[in-house]
Amino acid sequence: MQCSVFINISLENIILSSADSYLLIPRGDLEVHLPTALYNLFTQSDRVTSGYSIYVLNGPGSFTNLRIGCLCVNMLKELMEIQAKQISIYTLDKNSLYQKLYQRDLIPTEGAMYIGQRKNFWICDLAQDRIELRHTEGNNFPALFEGKNYRSDSNSDQTMTSDPHCIDLRSQGDTLQVGFDGKATLIPLSELEFENVDKLVPNYILEPNITI
Repeated sequence: MQCSVFINISLENIILSSADSYLLIPRGDLEVHLPTALYNLFTQSDRVTSGYSIYVLNGPGSFTNLRIGCLCVNMLKELMEIQAKQISIYTLDKNSLYQKLYQRDLIPTEGAMYIGQRKNFWICDLAQDRIELRHTEGNNFPALFEGKNYRSDSNSDQTMTSDPHCIDLRSQGDTLQVGFDGKATLIPLSELEFENVDKLVPNYILEPNITI
């Protein structure tokens, strides 16, 4: 059995999920709770026989979340190697993932993407592979790919709101469950072309073609 964990460090709150766990780590508690949560997910199972993998949705998002998230993943790898356990790290940015979901007709052509700022979003035109920075005030947005659709009542009790127009991503073992518009689709992680890396680097994605 392989231990696979999906972590989204690109939202306002970091989300960890595996085949049997779903955790939300509030932004203000990352330094305290994220290292322990990651370590526990990878060490509490005694059924692992075929290795460890972590899939990271890496940027754009809050610079703080990306920096701390990458640091914790790299620290986890070092700790696992001290215990003679090898862990593979895979990374993919949100725009690339959303392109793949659009090509599968799972999400609309346009949507607003969270970039870690309260008053700005990226508007993605997936058909044209184009991104535009837009202010929230005085604009009508297309579908929100991400919004405040996650909340946490405590550090151990995570709840999702019922907004169906925000993409919900969570791991189901070696597949990724994609929820949008009231539908859930399972996609093998191997088909999403995550890049295997030795060390995770924050992907801030400050692209030169952004229109301001």
